[in-house]
Amino acid sequence: MAVAAAGFVLLPAAPASAHNGNSPAADNFSGSVTSVRPALPAGISIEIIEFGNRLRLTNTSGEVVSVPGYTGEPYLQIASDGVRRNENSPATYLNVTADATTALPEYADPLAEPSWVTVSSAPMYEWHDHRTHWMSPLLPPEVLADPGSQHRVIEWTIPLEIDGQTYEVEGVLDWTPPPAGWVSYLALFVLGVISLVAGWIRRSLPLAAGLLIFACAGSVWHAVSTLLGQGRPSSVVYGLFSVAVPTLLVLVLTAFAVRIARRQSGPDSEGGATANAVYPMAIVSWLLVVQGLPELDVLFQANVSAAGPVWAARLAVLLMLGLGLGLAGASMGLLRTSAGGRDHATRDPSDVAFG
Repeated sequence: MAVAAAGFVLLPAAPASAHNGNSPAADNFSGSVTSVRPALPAGISIEIIEFGNRLRLTNTSGEVVSVPGYTGEPYLQIASDGVRRNENSPATYLNVTADATTALPEYADPLAEPSWVTVSSAPMYEWHDHRTHWMSPLLPPEVLADPGSQHRVIEWTIPLEIDGQTYEVEGVLDWTPPPAGWVSYLALFVLGVISLVAGWIRRSLPLAAGLLIFACAGSVWHAVSTLLGQGRPSSVVYGLFSVAVPTLLVLVLTAFAVRIARRQSGPDSEGGATANAVYPMAIVSWLLVVQGLPELDVLFQANVSAAGPVWAARLAVLLMLGLGLGLAGASMGLLRTSAGGRDHATRDPSDVAFG
């Protein structure tokens, strides 16, 4: 019951995503900027983020970069001292969400005189640009016809204006087929079974502690490889908090549990000492599950938002979820062994002699 209670206490603390805000951890779509003609001046860069869902433009050049809306109306002005947005541009409201479902106010008119509002003091802006990503809830027809192959879905062009000169940013959106899901399901099952065997059949605290070390390694790699957002300081702080703090807690509790487990000789060790190791192990197990669940897409989607090889990101999630869930169950078996050991140690010798 203590293990289950720990889980229910910790689960509400799960971040919506270890990636900043609603940034996806993985996707089968991927976007990229292929060319800019002519080349942008020094200090100005534009890139695709979130697998094509958003654009990020950075400008430290001293020039003003103008981004038009969908009908050519003034939409954004991005300068080194901040960003201004035209409140009369329909793009201001259409770009709020990835599916452009925001209702337009009556005054949103591409022909109206621009009404500029400063929306950031940073020399950078990120926005949904619906020319760069797939907006329909249905997959593209070519993907539906052949989902097992890679497809070029969109080739797009977005104009920019700098000091009266027009620049054309060109890019693409591609579809990559997802990995075989059964591999991840099998790996999760095997890791969970191994953990349950350690707690319920072998009833070995050292073996469970060893598995906990592997799960902790997955948590550490997940924290190291997660791409923290750039831009607003609050976004970076949120990323550091949501990724680093749970991992630090996992490290501390794992070290505590392993240290106690190393002092135990096996099933005949003192029950109270065994319980002292199992309780932090149970808490760590649920923390690992909480960390891993928002990253579940990493196992079943082709493109992953993480530094390093994709297989390492997937292995980290498998270790956190497979061993985390398994060790949560294994902890119950170890606690039962611990309770049995305490009952045996406190039994009156006359009860043993006379049955």
